[in-house]
This record gives sequence, C-alpha cells and structure tokens, in this order.
Amino acid sequence: MEGESSRNNRSNFAKVVEELQIKFDKVFEYVQSLREENEALKARIRELEQEVEKLRHENEQLREGGAILLSSEDREELKSKISLLLKKMEQYL
Repeated sequence: MEGESSRNNRSNFAKVVEELQIKFDKVFEYVQSLREENEALKARIRELEQEVEKLRHENEQLREGGAILLSSEDREELKSKISLLLKKMEQYL
C-alpha cells in the first residue's frame, strides 16, 4: 500500500511540475511578447519625438521668416474679420 501511495504521490508531483512548466512557458512567452511590444512602442515614440522636433524647427524658421500658421478655424475667423474690415473701409471711401 505504501509503495503504491508513494508512486501516486510521485506521479501527482510530476503532473503538477509539468503543469507548472506549461504555465511558466505561457507566462514567459507573454512577457516576451510584451517586451517586444514595449520596444516597438519605444521606437515609435522616438520617431514621433523626432517628428515633433522637426516640426518645431520648421515652425521656428517660419516665424523667423514672418509667416503665421493658423488652424483652419482660426483662418476662417481671420478671413471673416478681414472681410468685415474691408466692407467697413469701403463704406468710408
């Protein structure tokens, strides 16, 4: 009886170790996947930071050249104000 019980314990222990190994392998693969995704995201962030820096430099050059950059909403608002001013000027001429 004790021999059989001992064999069952070893068999159960081996099964538990095998199940743990399978779970460990899955966790390891998941961590590796996250690590790769993290590295890809870091690379993308670096690319975006470089693009932002490039745009800042271009913006500074445009400002030094006297150019004014406006959003589409600001541009439309400016157009309407200029149009209104032109109409007022025409009234006085």
